[in-house]
Amino acid sequence: AVMVAANACFALPQTATPWGMFLGAALLGLHMALTHSITVSMVASYMPTGEVPGIGKISGTAVSFTDLLLGFVLAGSNTLAGVLSDITRAQGAGNVGCFMGGASACLAAAALLMVFSKWGDLGNDALVVRRA
Repeated sequence: AVMVAANACFALPQTATPWGMFLGAALLGLHMALTHSITVSMVASYMPTGEVPGIGKISGTAVSFTDLLLGFVLAGSNTLAGVLSDITRAQGAGNVGCFMGGASACLAAAALLMVFSKWGDLGNDALVVRRA
């Protein structure tokens, strides 16, 4: 909801003021503070704590691989945001397509999270590595 509100601050003409941009940036920062630490801690909770036979310890490798994947996802999402922005600018609506696309992606992710929490393994403590 925070990211949807941040995208709305950037995309809507009612908030096209310096204060609206400041509010959007503050909401974006709040979103990052709430979500990035959860992502990193989830990766850490699923990492094996000991030696993996034939490989050794992989905790640093797992974190680096996660960052590599996030980099590819970020490159793809920024490309899509640029395309959406170009489309809305060509239609005369300004550069708001990237923010509308971001808000749509956030709403879709929230819907998928609700579906997954009902029928998926979300919250299954048996999957989390216990640390001594």
